[in-house]
Amino acid sequence: MIEKSETSFLTNFGGILPYEKIIYVTKLNSSEVLEKLSDVTRYQDEINFFQLFERHNKAAYIGSIDGRCFKIRRVIHYKNSFLPRISGVVDGKINGSKVTVTMKLHPVVLIFMTLWLITVAVIFSGRLVDILNGVALDNGAIFIPAIMFIVSLLLPIAFFKYETIKSKKFLAELWNADVNT
Repeated sequence: MIEKSETSFLTNFGGILPYEKIIYVTKLNSSEVLEKLSDVTRYQDEINFFQLFERHNKAAYIGSIDGRCFKIRRVIHYKNSFLPRISGVVDGKINGSKVTVTMKLHPVVLIFMTLWLITVAVIFSGRLVDILNGVALDNGAIFIPAIMFIVSLLLPIAFFKYETIKSKKFLAELWNADVNT
């Protein structure tokens, strides 16, 4: 079962930053958890050019497993820059395991989106200052940057959330955990 799903203000600035931390509790021991994950993960250095075009590969994830830690991302056959990077740690318990999973954006995507939002916000504030100073502008001069800002803010959150829902469900089923959010 999912013991805890954290999306606090301090970790993701009130939902603006795509970030999730989930703690799975399963009856499987830590080696079984890692073995099941290994069965559905293709290691990054095993990728060759022809595998990029395979649609029926059994690997659901690409990444690495090192000891009790893992870093993976879902294998998708479409483009999504907001695909979560999933990292986790498996801790053995007496009657099973606790798996702490963190899902977040690739740092380059996060930096690009931050710079884009800052640019659009500066353009919007410039147009707003022009309007307040009485400068005549086109009808859409204020609305276009405002709409761009809102869409640019919601787009990463929506596509990130879409992918995290799939991964949370898959990992819960993989480790025989109940999904109780």
